[in-house]
Amino acid sequence: DAGEPIACANLGRMFELGVGGVSDIVRAGELYAGACTAGDAGGCVSLCLLVEEGRGVERSLTRAVELFDGACDRSDDIGCINLGRMLEDGRGIARDDVRAGRLYEAACAGGELLGCTHLGLLAEGGRGVTADLERARSLHDRACEGDELLGCANLGVLYEEGRGVEEDAARARRLYDQACDGGEPYGCTRLGLLVRASDAHRAFELFTRGCEAGDLRGCNALGWSYEHGSGTDVNGTLAADLYRQACESGLTAGCTSLGGLYATGIGVVADPVEAARLYQEACTAGHMLACNNLGGLYETALGVRRDTRRAIDLYDQACEGGEMRGCFNTARLYETGAIGGTPSTSQAQRYYDRACSGGYRTACEHVITSE
Repeated sequence: DAGEPIACANLGRMFELGVGGVSDIVRAGELYAGACTAGDAGGCVSLCLLVEEGRGVERSLTRAVELFDGACDRSDDIGCINLGRMLEDGRGIARDDVRAGRLYEAACAGGELLGCTHLGLLAEGGRGVTADLERARSLHDRACEGDELLGCANLGVLYEEGRGVEEDAARARRLYDQACDGGEPYGCTRLGLLVRASDAHRAFELFTRGCEAGDLRGCNALGWSYEHGSGTDVNGTLAADLYRQACESGLTAGCTSLGGLYATGIGVVADPVEAARLYQEACTAGHMLACNNLGGLYETALGVRRDTRRAIDLYDQACEGGEMRGCFNTARLYETGAIGGTPSTSQAQRYYDRACSGGYRTACEHVITSE
C-alpha cells in the first residue's frame, strides 16, 4: 500500500505461488506490473515470465523480450539470462547466439551461476561461442558446486553421453537425482529418460513431476509416454495436448512430436499438411529429427508435392546435424539410386556405417558387399 516496489513484487510472488492458500495469478501480474513500472527489475522479470507464458496476462513474446531487455538494462542478471534464452530460441526477437553468449558470460562473471550453465550449453555445441567441451564441463560443474541445480542436470548429461568426460551412467544418475530432489525439473526429466527402458512406470512419474514443475522437455516426454503407452495407458488425445503445450511454449521437439501425430492421425484428425508445417517450423529452428521427418513427407508426397531432391537435401541436413535417421535415409536413397540416378553401394555403406556408429541400430544390419 505504501508503494514500495520490492514489497509489491514479493506480494505478487505470494499470489502467484498461492502462499497462505490464496492463489491469484491475475493479481500477481498486476503487482509485478506495478513494481516494474516503479523501477524494480525483479518485478519486471516476474512480469515478463507471465507475459511469455500468457499466465494471468495476454501472451506476447515481443513484450516479454522488451521487459527482459529492460530488466537487463537495470543490471538484473536474471533478466539478462532470460533475454539470452529468447535470443537463443529466436522467440520474439531475431535469433542471435553470439549476443546470448555475451549475456550469459556477463551474468556468470557477475556471480549468477545460472548464466554459467547456460554458457556451458552454448560451449557444448559451439553456438555463439567456441566449441569447448572441457569449458562446458567446467561451467556446469561450477554451477552445480554452487547449488545451481540446472548445472548439475546439464553436467549429468555430459557424463551420461560421455562428451568431454568419460561416460559414467552411475554419476549421471546421481547428478540427476541431486537436481530432481532439489527441485530442478529438468533433473527429473533426464532421470526419467535414463530409467525409461528399465522402469517405465517410474519414468512416467518423473516426466509428470518435471512437466508439472515447468520443464517443457518433461511435457514432451510425458506426451511420448501417453502416445506409446509407456508406464501408463495409451491416450493419444493427452499426448497431443502435451506436445501442443510444449510446441506453443517454444520447444521445437514438441512441434516435431505434434507433427508426428498429425502425420499418423493419432490423437488428432490426420492432417499431413499441418504435419509438414510443424516439421518445417521445427526444422528451421534447428531440430534435426523434424528435418528428417519432413524429408519423409517429400519422399512420399504426404502433405506436400513429391520432391525427391528436397527429400535428399533434408535427410542430408539431418545427418550432418547429428540425426542418425537422416544418415540412414541418405544411405537408403544412395542404395536405391535415387541419388545420382544409379545405385552407389559404396556411398550407401558409408552412410549406413555412420548411422550405425552414431547409435541407430537398424543401420547396423545393412552390410553391402560390393558395387
